[in-house]
Amino acid sequence: MAQLRTWCSRLEDALIGVVAILVGCILVSVTVQVISRVIGIALFVWLDEVIRISVLWLTFLGSAVAIRRKSHFVIDLLVEMVPPNLRRIAGVGIQGAVLIGVLLLLWTGWQLSEIAMGRVYPISRVRQTWGFAAVPVGGALMLLFLIEGWLYPAPHEDSQAGEQTT
Repeated sequence: MAQLRTWCSRLEDALIGVVAILVGCILVSVTVQVISRVIGIALFVWLDEVIRISVLWLTFLGSAVAIRRKSHFVIDLLVEMVPPNLRRIAGVGIQGAVLIGVLLLLWTGWQLSEIAMGRVYPISRVRQTWGFAAVPVGGALMLLFLIEGWLYPAPHEDSQAGEQTT
């Protein structure tokens, strides 16, 4: 079981590398598009499709990393309004809501990818499934990291003191 933690750490490192490459790809593609529009020549019209696919993958792979790091969107204000003895229950409720969201991503993402199987991007002629597959792949990674977090809960920080607590 401890191998899961090590494997997930390596996977997170790889995902961070992929996310960095995607950010670079988006940055370069947008820059080239802006420059080509300024000079009035459409050099690489397919870059718009590259940007769309890159943003999809960046969003869902980055979300998986955020889930592993426990930095996904949580409304701390609402959790802190709950009495201290009920915060654990609120935390479980939040984890349940995240699980439901991830399962919905997996299910709807898979369906979306199947629908997109027969469609292609108009300029590059690349199947749209390559872009939409980011949703179920990201959802599967999020689910893996959620399960890892439940099996190996990390010490969390006290929001007031910034100290590690168990």
